[in-house]
Amino acid sequence: MKRLITLLVSLLILGLMGCICIEAVSLVPNGSFEQLDDQGWPVDFGSQVFAGNIKYAVDNQVSRTGNNSVVIESDTTGRGRVDTYVNVTEGSVYQITVWYRTEATVKADTIRVRLLSFPGKAFKEEHAIESPNGKLDFSDGNLMITAYENAVGEWKPITLTFQVPSGVNRIQIELFNWRAEGKIWFDDLSMVEIVE
Repeated sequence: MKRLITLLVSLLILGLMGCICIEAVSLVPNGSFEQLDDQGWPVDFGSQVFAGNIKYAVDNQVSRTGNNSVVIESDTTGRGRVDTYVNVTEGSVYQITVWYRTEATVKADTIRVRLLSFPGKAFKEEHAIESPNGKLDFSDGNLMITAYENAVGEWKPITLTFQVPSGVNRIQIELFNWRAEGKIWFDDLSMVEIVE
């Protein structure tokens, strides 16, 4: 009994000191693209071609973790995305991370992640808290992150910490090949709530 009390007191002290860490669970279902539907496409994800020549695929030869990544291939005319939706709470703070890899022909400014809010066009500059590895743009009330560098033969993250605008209860996360010449792979998309 004395050992049990000592253990409970120790856990309480560690918890109060912030030493007990619980790994946050991603709010993005299937962010590693492991679950596939009957057509071989990641469950909970869509895709759209906006312009030019775009090819989408699940790649089971190139991945950061697990067995799969998604790859978007384009020539310089193509603009297309892979996307998913996540429910959010207005005023809450979240961090999105996605890992990407590129062919040598891909320029950094063609690797983009865009957030759309629902109801729409609510993002403003004050909603972005930190984006250490991407340039931010707030045109049309959307939040766009453009990578600072390509990632030939290695995986690099794009990370964004942001606060949800007032009235917003859902966001769309879009992973873009924005007129790149070549392939961009994406893997391990996650979004976690930051609770202080």
